[in-house]
Amino acid sequence: MKNTTDTLRRAAAWLAAAAFLLPALVVMLRAPKVPYADQWRFQAHLLSTPFPQSVVNADNGHHELLPSLVRLAELHWLHGGQWLQIGIGIVLLLATQALGWRQLAGLPSSQRNAAALALLLGLCWLGNQRALGHGNETVHAYSVTALLLAGLLVLGRKLRPDAGAAGIAALCGFAAAFSFGSGIAAFAAFFPMLWLTRARLAAWAALSVGLVLTLAALQLTGDSTGALAFAPLSWVSSWLRWLAGPWIHAVWPALDPALAARLPSAAGALLSPVASAYDARFGPVMLAWFPHIPIALAGLAALAWQVLKAWQAPQTPWAPAQRLGIGIALFAAATGALVAVVRDAYFQTYPDQLLAPRYLVWSSLFWAGLLLAAVARASSPRRALSLVLVVALVLLPSQVWTAKLAGSMRQVAVHTAVAAAVGVVDRAAPLGENVPAEIVAALPLQRQAQVEMFAWPQARWLGRRPSTEPLAVRGMQAETVDNLLETPARRVRFATDAAGGDARLLLVDAEGVARGLAVPDPAAGPGHWIGWMEGNDTTPPRAMRMPE
Repeated sequence: MKNTTDTLRRAAAWLAAAAFLLPALVVMLRAPKVPYADQWRFQAHLLSTPFPQSVVNADNGHHELLPSLVRLAELHWLHGGQWLQIGIGIVLLLATQALGWRQLAGLPSSQRNAAALALLLGLCWLGNQRALGHGNETVHAYSVTALLLAGLLVLGRKLRPDAGAAGIAALCGFAAAFSFGSGIAAFAAFFPMLWLTRARLAAWAALSVGLVLTLAALQLTGDSTGALAFAPLSWVSSWLRWLAGPWIHAVWPALDPALAARLPSAAGALLSPVASAYDARFGPVMLAWFPHIPIALAGLAALAWQVLKAWQAPQTPWAPAQRLGIGIALFAAATGALVAVVRDAYFQTYPDQLLAPRYLVWSSLFWAGLLLAAVARASSPRRALSLVLVVALVLLPSQVWTAKLAGSMRQVAVHTAVAAAVGVVDRAAPLGENVPAEIVAALPLQRQAQVEMFAWPQARWLGRRPSTEPLAVRGMQAETVDNLLETPARRVRFATDAAGGDARLLLVDAEGVARGLAVPDPAAGPGHWIGWMEGNDTTPPRAMRMPE
């Protein structure tokens, strides 16, 4: 019976790993192959600024030297398309998991599997879809995590690391700081590792020199954070609420009446009263203090306990794995503190953004690190695996609505890019996190360089007369749009079963000239298409496939 139970636990662990890793890889591979959100601004900068300033300059307080090199290479060698960033992001994500696996070698097999699953949950939970689902986010997020774990590996795998190990960790911290703003928080994980491993004085000196040089390099390459107002109470409140973000998102429909109302009828009927009662008592979940602050305080208390136990027992077989979890949690906690301080003025203006999905890729690591550390020192490998499986089960329902959120964001990105390719920035269309002014600034540079949408074969037919036959369509509708670019434009909707496997169709005016592009519209149903075209011709357009 005992062997059967163990077998079932192992099978459940493999199923849980598949349930989180495979959807994460699918979301990454299906990331929009067009610019989205910050990418418009990044590309305008990369295409208009001479090298090396184009990759060295800070953007919104972030120094993204390494990711910017990838983006620049993609634009110049591949005409954009996001595939290079997506591919490198996947490699970096898997490298992070592999580095963690290596430091778990001292654990028994089942316990090692449980600890690896804990890390996997932190990396691949679809609450992180804002990072997983966009190529430019994956590069900077998972370059930081890979460098963090590389530094923790060289410092935490044995006692009394020397100056050489600390120097390698300092290089990892330097590279992380020049991958994204949160990268500097790697040092907040590295220094405690020196303390926990009783490092030599030379190691402390080497890491300190690395930190000083990193801060100096950041300052020399520009700092756009601006002056900070001293507001410690606001900082602490924001920090604690930020740390609780993953748990709030995991149960979001139970706390938000608007989201509960959009669930299927049975689930909505169950959760709507709960969400309404919560909202009436504590207010909007993205602005409330409960249960956010108690959850965060419990997590910080658990972290302090783990640190104490790791200091008291530095030579146990599980100590390197425990130190890994502590280091990951310390990094995430330090990242949250940086966000709370540096973005305080922004959060005062936009308080609902404190728990925005873009931060979950960091805050989820806090809880993954705590879980990993708890699993590492668990007295029973079976209980350790059961604990991780319970957490996976709690997170599993959120995989559904976060996947849907990723899909809707992907459609917004594609529709915005298609409209922009024909010279339309539709004021009435959902833009998500796209900033209209940044789109307007990037478009002429992209058009001149023939990158992104302007590298599409269909886009090169705009203004020309395709020779193909019009497709049979149903329900053709065309309406005038309010174009931010101030030129006449129309939004077109129709259905057709004759598009074959084409990803895009040409929209042709009465004179036979291609004036627009259309793409599938999954929200409207199979066979439905949406597109944009320039001009104010009142004649219904025709849809055509691109000539071969």
